[in-house]
Amino acid sequence: MFVLQSKNLWRVEMHSHSSNNTPVTEQPSALITGAIMVIIATFAILLSFQLYVDNVFIVTTNGLWKSIVVRQWADNPDIVNLDLANLFYFPVYGQLTRLLDALGIFTGLTWKQMAVLNAAFGAIILGCIYYWISSIFKSRLIGLLTVLFYMGSGHFLMLSVINEDIMPSYFFVLAAMMLASVWFGAATAPRIIAVALIVSIGWLFEWRLLFPVVPPMLLTLWVSARGWKQRLAWCLEFILSLCILPLIITVWVASLSNLNFAAAISFFGRLFWVGKGIGTGWAGFSLTKLHLTWVGIAESLIGGRCVQSGDWINYLVNIWEIFSGTLLA
Repeated sequence: MFVLQSKNLWRVEMHSHSSNNTPVTEQPSALITGAIMVIIATFAILLSFQLYVDNVFIVTTNGLWKSIVVRQWADNPDIVNLDLANLFYFPVYGQLTRLLDALGIFTGLTWKQMAVLNAAFGAIILGCIYYWISSIFKSRLIGLLTVLFYMGSGHFLMLSVINEDIMPSYFFVLAAMMLASVWFGAATAPRIIAVALIVSIGWLFEWRLLFPVVPPMLLTLWVSARGWKQRLAWCLEFILSLCILPLIITVWVASLSNLNFAAAISFFGRLFWVGKGIGTGWAGFSLTKLHLTWVGIAESLIGGRCVQSGDWINYLVNIWEIFSGTLLA
């Protein structure tokens, strides 16, 4: 998808940058080769750091509890009893851990295997960032510097070396954001559908990602369109495209579980509104979010701590991290 658009859509007016940096060839194969090298190198770095630290439970132990379910899916896949908040996560990671078992990588140690998979997704994200930034700024140097900064940022580095469950969904959401940043300025139906499908995969891995991503994408389409008719058409296309994967899954589950029409409609609606963690710092629309949004932005740059309440003010190290992260932001 990135390759098909590289020749026409990545030519952003950035001549001031290209005059001061080594220009990037317009052949996408060179950038793809560079991206693959970035993926290999960063995966080695993240995995080495992970092995050196030897603690995949830094900051959170959420991955420990989920490793039990991942192992259950690896040993005995259950396509009826689904976790709607992590619909794709458990089946996909269950099969990937089976693959790691077959390769002899931390055989049976699911909680460690999940961290290895997270490092792999993190490396792929960095490869995509390299391709995206290098194409836009016509400079491989800027692309590499962006990769180094992003890899070393608090939340990304932390999530790439532990077994938290967010990395696969984060990959798909970020990929959709990259494509939207290039395509939505001149949106077409295929582009809108493609971005919506990738977004759908992301939030079906982790339901709560639906809310911070879909509204800004709709706003972007609304602002980019010309005239009310096009605005309404683009936004409607995006919303309907978000329903494609949930609809397919609903039909599939209904056929396997012999659901009646009312139950199938209920299942379809629950895919969009699971209701997990509502009213907490994790999900929903509580006033706690106003405070934790600032704290999260700061910690995403330095620290990478999973701050859930205002208790951070009682610890000097947290104060310095949030103060420093705020200045950088």
